[in-house]
Amino acid sequence: MVAFITSIVVLLLMSGVTLYVAWDRPQDARLTWGEGMVGAVWVFMILVMMFGVVPDQWIRWADTDLGWSTDTFFYQHANNDYLGAFIRFDIHMQAVRDVIVVIIHVVFLVALPPAVLAWQKRGPARSLGQPRTEIPISDFGRPLVKET
Repeated sequence: MVAFITSIVVLLLMSGVTLYVAWDRPQDARLTWGEGMVGAVWVFMILVMMFGVVPDQWIRWADTDLGWSTDTFFYQHANNDYLGAFIRFDIHMQAVRDVIVVIIHVVFLVALPPAVLAWQKRGPARSLGQPRTEIPISDFGRPLVKET
């Protein structure tokens, strides 16, 4: 249970750092090669946490501490007089565990596109929270500065 909760907390912290950078970074800021590599590794690690570590820790917790296996049943048709006549199959806890893993994946898949969209539309061009003033540029690519 500790590893599962820790993996969720780490994922939330990583997502929070990403949202902070998205809020603080101007949309038109130039990206260096190093920043691009760090960002790519960061996003890759978030995806590994979302689709690898968190579901794996849930499966490990359900198997070890909760004891959800094929020996324990969520529903047995032989033990139920009323529903046993209509539902003629057994549902063991390992199937319930796997359904919860699918739900975890679906939640992350649904949350991923809005997060990417929030990054892409992270706000107007600004510099350190201030509105950016455009400096005219010459034909040679240098800023036009008025000499005083």
